[in-house]
Amino acid sequence: MPTCPTCLDKLKYVRDHGDSPCITRLSLYCTQCSCYGHERDTCDQVTHVWRPGTYEEIIRSLGGQYILDRWGLDTETQIVYHSPKYRPLTLEDQEREIAETNTIEIRYLKGRQDKQIRAIMDHLKLKTEHAMKDNLTRLRWWAISKGKKLRLVQEK
Repeated sequence: MPTCPTCLDKLKYVRDHGDSPCITRLSLYCTQCSCYGHERDTCDQVTHVWRPGTYEEIIRSLGGQYILDRWGLDTETQIVYHSPKYRPLTLEDQEREIAETNTIEIRYLKGRQDKQIRAIMDHLKLKTEHAMKDNLTRLRWWAISKGKKLRLVQEK
């Protein structure tokens, strides 16, 4: 009866899987290549990024094995990596993603920028605010919702 070397090594348990794959081996996860079926110690994938699993690995990698020995530390403190939180895109980020070919050009005479923006907003039936800055922001958000971006051009 052939025994599974993975179950014997990891679980200290003699087991014969027959023709089916070893469940223990399939549950092993490699943090180096992000694959199941083996651990980082036995990974043959060459990567330049190392993501330690425990704080003790960091100490050892910095040549601090003597610290662990001196203080008798034999624990393995897991590092919990948190994924970055979702950050909604700002107005500038969204405009940056829109191609230059999808640009709405607003031309205005010197000193008439506010009047021109209000006229366009009235034409588009958008609510206007008292401050020109707020009107421009609202118009930019409207353009982004249509897949466009604004360009203000002052005529001479």
